Amino acid sequence: MIAEVKYASPSGGRAACTSPPEALAVEFAAAGAVGVSVLTEPSFFAGSAANLIRVPRRGPPPGAQERLHRRRAAGRRDPGDGGRRDPPDRPGAR
Repeated sequence: MIAEVKYASPSGGRAACTSPPEALAVEFAAAGAVGVSVLTEPSFFAGSAANLIRVPRRGPPPGAQERLHRRRAAGRRDPGDGGRRDPPDRPGAR
């Protein structure tokens, strides 16, 4: 799962969340997110480049890449890929 830090959206308006982006990133990681998307567009998403700078940069949780590689090598579905399989001649293609 990849979580988003955004404080507004065109369809939903301003979000009620006022937590700082670094706190949100920590909460997302604790909930199992392997990545965080930080929206920086100010007009529609109330984002800023400052939010991007404030979010800690961390790698994936230990073993995440290894588990994904083993699942794909065994031809099993990855729960996060919607059931799609990579064509044999184009690894990583969708």
